[in-house]
This record gives sequence, C-alpha cells and structure tokens, in this order.
Amino acid sequence: MNRAEVAAHPQETFYILPQLSEPSVVSLKQEFRGSQAQPEWVSVPDSGGLMMQKTLNIDLSTGVYTRIVRMLPGFESKVEDEHDYWEEVFYLEGELVEEKKRITLKRHSYECIPPHTKHGPFKTEVGCELLVITYFSR
Repeated sequence: MNRAEVAAHPQETFYILPQLSEPSVVSLKQEFRGSQAQPEWVSVPDSGGLMMQKTLNIDLSTGVYTRIVRMLPGFESKVEDEHDYWEEVFYLEGELVEEKKRITLKRHSYECIPPHTKHGPFKTEVGCELLVITYFSR
C-alpha cells in the first residue's frame, strides 16, 4: 500500500513500519483488531491524563495482548515496574528515558523485557508512542 492509498482511506488507522529497503504501510482494519479490542484511546489510571493506550487485540485464552501506548510530554512514572509476563516494546515515535538505567530509548528502538525484570521509572519530555506486545511464558 502506498501513501496515496493511505490518504484515500481516512477511516482506517495506518502505521508506517520500517524495513530494510523502504517503509511499508500496514492497515489495522477492524477484522484484524480482535473481538476484545478497544479501538479508542483510554487514559491509563494514575497517569494524570498523560498516558493513554489503545488496545489492538487481546486473546483472553492466552493472555496475549497488543496495544499502542502514548505518553504525552511531561509524563513521569515514580516507581519501578515488575510483572510476571514478557513485554516487547517497539518505539514508534518520540523518546523515553529509563532513569535508573540512564538510557534514552528513541524512535525505532526495540526492547524485550523478560518476566520479573525491574524496569523504570520512566519519563519523557517530548512524548512518545510505543507498540507493546505482552505474553506469558509457555
């Protein structure tokens, strides 16, 4: 799908994903979002309205879910996070600072966080959007 075709379909959500040669565009049509999807942006509790998520797909039988997380400029978490599932994160836009490790994750960065791995706290001055896939070990 090229950019002209994207412009001709404003009712769909599109994301440009980088490849080795040139970017290709992927459409997230409703039939691919899954029955448990939340196609609307939802504010994440305790984020002061500075963090939102859009759930693209959830498999309730396996606990696997895919979402886009948006952190607005000025978002800051105060605590480390730890959970019992894998989390893969691809940075679509912006940048996010992981303060304890003193690293800045920027556009097109990838991060894989194993279960029970402490991470955070985080902050962003410019904002960011992340594609997040979570799943449990088999």
